[in-house]
Amino acid sequence: MDCIVTYEKVRDMIVPLSRAIPWPVSRALSDTEAQELDALLATLGERYDEAFQKCQIVRLEGPEAVADAAQRLIFAAADFRQAADERALAARNGERPVQSPAWTSSAEKMNDQLEEFIEIARAVISVD
Repeated sequence: MDCIVTYEKVRDMIVPLSRAIPWPVSRALSDTEAQELDALLATLGERYDEAFQKCQIVRLEGPEAVADAAQRLIFAAADFRQAADERALAARNGERPVQSPAWTSSAEKMNDQLEEFIEIARAVISVD
C-alpha cells in the first residue's frame, strides 16, 4: 500500500505540471512562472524519491510478479520525471525542441503501470 500511495502522489503532479508548463511553447516563462515551476519540480523530485524507496522495498521483498511490476512503476515514474524536466527546460527557454518531450506517453505509461501493479498485487494477495 505504501508503494501505491506514494506512486499516486507522483501521478498527482501531472495536472499541476501540465498547467505550469504550457505546450506547445509560445514564449519563455516569466520569472514568476519559472519560480512556480521550480517549486513544482522540486515537489515532483521529493515525491519521486519517496516512491522510488517504497517501490524498491516491494521490488526487493515482494513476490516475483509484484516485484517485477514495482520495477516497472519505478521506470515509468523516472520516464515521467525526465519528460517533465525536458518540457520545463523548453518552456523556460521559450524554445520548442525538435522532438516533443514524451510527456503524454510517459503520463499514460505511469497510469497503465499503476493499474497493472494493482491488478497483479490483488491477484497475488488473494491467492496467498
